[in-house]
Amino acid sequence: MGALNSIELIVVLVGLLGLALVMAGIRRTVRERRFLRHAVRAPAKVIGRRPRTEAGGVQRWLTSLRFTTADGSEITADSRITYPRPSHELGAQVRVIYDPANPREVRIDDGVRGRLRALAGPLLIGMGALYALGAVVVFLTIH
Repeated sequence: MGALNSIELIVVLVGLLGLALVMAGIRRTVRERRFLRHAVRAPAKVIGRRPRTEAGGVQRWLTSLRFTTADGSEITADSRITYPRPSHELGAQVRVIYDPANPREVRIDDGVRGRLRALAGPLLIGMGALYALGAVVVFLTIH
């Protein structure tokens, strides 16, 4: 078997992209499930909002929160989740989910949005599997 031609190379790269998406989806799903398995909910107050520039120059907003943990510690932390615009008014009362082992790992408990966020990992896995499987089928078809 000789060197890959350009079409074969593209197919192999799409297959590798698919595998990378599967791995990213698995990682995201495991992290999300681990977080939710140990997470505790608490009332919190929005005490700040500030912009943050992410990869590609995209501006997202961090929400700073203050809440009291189940053991009585007062915590001030930024939500792990950023938003495309300020998510809540200053002084707003919200519910948060936090990791009792690391209470600064906190995010706003935003109901439906949070459940949709939990689907991101499985969607990446499915999309990556389709890319990888499609690449295998195309590669076998052209050989």
